[in-house]
Amino acid sequence: MTVLTHHGLNDVARHLDIPIPADRHRAMADVELTLTVLTRLLGLGPWCGLHGLERDARLEPKDPTTDTTEQEACSNRPTTRQPPRGCGARRF
Repeated sequence: MTVLTHHGLNDVARHLDIPIPADRHRAMADVELTLTVLTRLLGLGPWCGLHGLERDARLEPKDPTTDTTEQEACSNRPTTRQPPRGCGARRF
């Protein structure tokens, strides 16, 4: 497992082989890059959502009461790893 020494959005995107948009640091480009990185991370790991990702990163969830709901949703998740429908870089 590769350990990143820097955890900025550009560093993580490069590590995941996600191209950095030319208009990076503009609001929409940053949102789309963040969405692409998050979608890729969720697709690569065993996480079903943000709370699982936060838990494994050893971060405290902002709303621990939603952990139960997310865990129930994860138990119904298919075992094959497919990216969530509608995710990835897209125009809003």
